[in-house]
Amino acid sequence: MIWGGVSWRGLLPSDWPVFMEEFYKNYSSAPKTVSGIMYAALVTDFDSPAVKELYPVGSAIWQDNPATIHCSQAALEAVEGQIWRRLDHKQQCLKFSDVWPIENVRGNIKDRVDRKKCASLASLKGEIA
Repeated sequence: MIWGGVSWRGLLPSDWPVFMEEFYKNYSSAPKTVSGIMYAALVTDFDSPAVKELYPVGSAIWQDNPATIHCSQAALEAVEGQIWRRLDHKQQCLKFSDVWPIENVRGNIKDRVDRKKCASLASLKGEIA
């Protein structure tokens, strides 16, 4: 699984998506899903530096969907502490590709990877990046 975001000025993080199997190594047992605490760490460690680089004067507006992990106290505090402005998660739509560009990016990556026969994790990462 990979994780990242899309902004008007570029991808977040800008140089490479976060490969979750590497991120999971920071936790004592390999989780099956991302928790609110993990999402907060992703925002703080990966997205925030990229947002601040792309929007140095503080003009970024954060948007995510109303998934449970995005609404957790840890995630709300991480976004509030790291990102300048946020669209209220209670007013946001679910994942629809016509209004959520990241859904199109994810679909394009999946289509490209599905056409390849990756023999190793390294070749899969090369295909994604």
